[in-house]
Amino acid sequence: MSTAAGFIEGLHQKLLSESIRRKVERFFLVLALVSFLVHLAVIYMGKLGWINLGDQGELLQNPIAAIYTPFPLS
Repeated sequence: MSTAAGFIEGLHQKLLSESIRRKVERFFLVLALVSFLVHLAVIYMGKLGWINLGDQGELLQNPIAAIYTPFPLS
C-alpha cells in the first residue's frame, strides 16, 4: 500500500470512528439545545420589557417559533 493510501485510510478511520461520531452528535445536540434556550430567553426578556426587540416579526414574538429557528421562512 502506498503511503498516500495509508495516510488516507488512517485519516478515514480517525475522522469517521464511532467515538468521533458520538462527540460530533453530542456537540450539535448541545448546540441546538443551548440555541433554543437562548432564543426562548430573548423572547421572554422582550415580553417582560427588559430588552427592546423592535419590529422583529413572529420569530421573536412567539415561543413556538423558537422550534423552527434553524429553518426560518422569510
